[in-house]
Amino acid sequence: MFATGFGPSLESSAICPDCGALFERWSSYPRRIRLPGQSWRRIRIRRVHCKGCGRTHAVLPSFAYANRFDCSGVIWGAIEAAAGGRGYRPIAAGSGVPATTVRDWLRRIRREREPRRRYFAALCPQLGAAVPRGPPGGGLASLVEVVEVAHQAAKTRFGDAAVGSIGAFSSASCSG
Repeated sequence: MFATGFGPSLESSAICPDCGALFERWSSYPRRIRLPGQSWRRIRIRRVHCKGCGRTHAVLPSFAYANRFDCSGVIWGAIEAAAGGRGYRPIAAGSGVPATTVRDWLRRIRREREPRRRYFAALCPQLGAAVPRGPPGGGLASLVEVVEVAHQAAKTRFGDAAVGSIGAFSSASCSG
C-alpha cells in the first residue's frame, strides 16, 4: 500500500466538484510521506485538470491527508487518543512523531471539529446509519463517535475491503 509510485487514478467519467465538467490527466508531482516509525517514502501524486473551469486538483491516496506528511492512520490514531483524554506529548511519544507535529494536528482538528462533525453527521443517513447524539460536552469525542458510526455504516454497505481503515475513510470522505 505504501509503495513508491503513483497515487490513485480517476475514472474517465470523474467530474469536477466545482463545476461538474469532466477531468483530464494533467501532471503529477513528487511527495514524501512519513510512515509509522519515522520511515519516509516518496510517492507521486496525480493531478487532473477540469475541462470546464480550468482548475487543477490533486488526486490523493486515501492514506494521505492534504498538506500533511504523516499517513492517515497515524493522524487518526492521535485524534482518537486525544478524544480519550491523552495529551499531545504522550501521543507523540507513542506514535514516533515530533510533539510539535501532534500538537499542530490537534489544534487544527479542534478548530475544524464542528464543521467536520456536521459533515459526517450528514453522511451517516446517506450510508443508512442513525446520527449519534454525541457525548455530553462535545469536543473531539463527538467527532470521533460520528466518524466511527459513518465508517461502520460504510463497511456494512460496501464491504471492509472497499472502505479500508477509519483513518483512510476519514481522509477519503472529506477530500483529505
